[in-house]
Amino acid sequence: MQFLLPLFCVVAISEWALTAPEQVMIAATEQYSELVITWVTFESTSTSQVLYGLNGGPLSNVAYGSETEFVHKEGKKPLTRYIHRVNLTNLLPLTKYDYMCGSLANWSKLFTMRTLGDGTSPTTLAVFGDLGYKNGQSIYSLISEATNGTIDGVLHCGDIAYNLFNDGGRNGDDFLNAIEPISSKVPYMVAPGNHEWLHNFSDYQYRFSMPGNTFNGYYSWNVGSAHIISLTTEIYFFLWDGIDLIKQQYDWLVQDLQMYKTS
Repeated sequence: MQFLLPLFCVVAISEWALTAPEQVMIAATEQYSELVITWVTFESTSTSQVLYGLNGGPLSNVAYGSETEFVHKEGKKPLTRYIHRVNLTNLLPLTKYDYMCGSLANWSKLFTMRTLGDGTSPTTLAVFGDLGYKNGQSIYSLISEATNGTIDGVLHCGDIAYNLFNDGGRNGDDFLNAIEPISSKVPYMVAPGNHEWLHNFSDYQYRFSMPGNTFNGYYSWNVGSAHIISLTTEIYFFLWDGIDLIKQQYDWLVQDLQMYKTS
């Protein structure tokens, strides 16, 4: 019996770790008063929940979301991830909230985030592209900026992790965990680059939660007095679906600009 007990403990700890939330990320929506919280587990959980409240106070609010299974196709042994998304609504502008995400099976640590400003607020964004996990020297500076509150959000314009899909997606896991001190505090918005191409951009589509319903390819959002539009040029080079996506993006852009002009 003395040999079975340690083995049982190792198995129990391993199963518990598979439901632990990681790669926590905030994204803006089309509304100032909303944010989406995304995280990853390696085992399915019964629910996807976020407990939250004003900074320093009780986590008296709860929001529920969804879980999506993502089976990675690279590597000798497919690795399954579960992507969780929860939408928080009716948030106050420029306000700090404390939150935890997870389920009854396991919870994340306590995070603190700051909401975006409304249409009259000045805004500072960190804008860059081509940031990888290995030799990602800018990550530490970005962590400092997010922690000190000197940036309101991030725009990562393609070529993420170099690459999200490497080593069966484990390189993407490492990168998203490395930037969690940033992405858990301020909205981390992304656009696709050519390095996200594998399997029709599947890692990019599954791992992020940008506004709209356009495979995270093109979308718009508002922050402060700015209306920000994200477009993808990759659809001009990867023509697996013909030219339909090119027309869809163009038509969407025209409609978006018309709506913003009249608002």
